Amino acid sequence: MQKRSGRLLAVGLCSLLLCLSLVLFADASIVRFTQKHIDKGTRFLQETFSPITQALAFSTTTKLTEEKLDDIASQYVSKVVKQEIQALRDQFQTSFPKSTDLLPARIIGYIGFVPGISEPKDIVLDRGSKDGVVLESAVVYKNYLIGKVQKVTESRSLVALIGGESFSFTGKMSESETFGIVISKQDELVLDKVLASESLQPSDIVVTGGSQNLLGKGLPPNLLVGKVVDVDKKSSALFQSGKLKRFVDPKTLTRVFIVMP
Repeated sequence: MQKRSGRLLAVGLCSLLLCLSLVLFADASIVRFTQKHIDKGTRFLQETFSPITQALAFSTTTKLTEEKLDDIASQYVSKVVKQEIQALRDQFQTSFPKSTDLLPARIIGYIGFVPGISEPKDIVLDRGSKDGVVLESAVVYKNYLIGKVQKVTESRSLVALIGGESFSFTGKMSESETFGIVISKQDELVLDKVLASESLQPSDIVVTGGSQNLLGKGLPPNLLVGKVVDVDKKSSALFQSGKLKRFVDPKTLTRVFIVMP
């Protein structure tokens, strides 16, 4: 009887262990199955929505970039407009040359200008023959001489700047009738061929001597050119010369004015 009870107990324990094993195995399979399909679902969602997320991020970044560029452009345009309005105001407040004789023009190009290496020799303006521009016309800013029209097309003008090799003219002292020739020497602006017997001193102001013809072409007299900063005078020489510093740097300008005949 005892042997029979022992066998029954052993069988019961084995059955219990078998049942527990089946349950645990089944749970592990369910977990693996569930995890497998969760991973697949996650990958599906990532593959499906990733392009949309990227597109939204790109759209947001692009919008912010466009807004920033628009802001920069607006600030630049505002600055340019303010400069041009100020230039017009300054010019119309200048009594000479008369504003009624002037044609406003925008500088659209600098010829021969390499930053840190060379200064511009000529500038290009957005006015041409259709606007009435003719050769030899003076180009000014306020009452300062900037240059002279050298070539003209229908819609553009090439202006030789003072100090350029292709531009020389008669100049004189603002306080006397001491004349000379304003030329470029080794990239420097010089009042040359001044008689040695004439007074020429540092800080003297040089203006245009005037070269207009009957048709009004040429340079009007008394436009400001520059200030004498150094004098080259030799006792045995017939002439003396003075190095000039021009009053206006054309690179700082956006708009100038053509003196119309």
